[in-house]
Amino acid sequence: MRILMVTSFPIPGAYDGTAMLPIKIMRALKARGVDVVVAYLHARPPWGATCESGDFEGTPIQRLPPVAWASGLGL
Repeated sequence: MRILMVTSFPIPGAYDGTAMLPIKIMRALKARGVDVVVAYLHARPPWGATCESGDFEGTPIQRLPPVAWASGLGL
């Protein structure tokens, strides 16, 4: 099974507590053998931004601008 976890903020984030729940969920799923990929919307600036890939504890992290979200939804 493969899970796409979508957030409105980057992981790992600023560790102000906001990102801790998704991080805990991601770790628990990975411990159970579930593949997890995380994507988050990078809303600023809304034009010209590109998709970027990263990694957090072996989990792929994708930063997507609004145009990538809209085109992925077929709008």
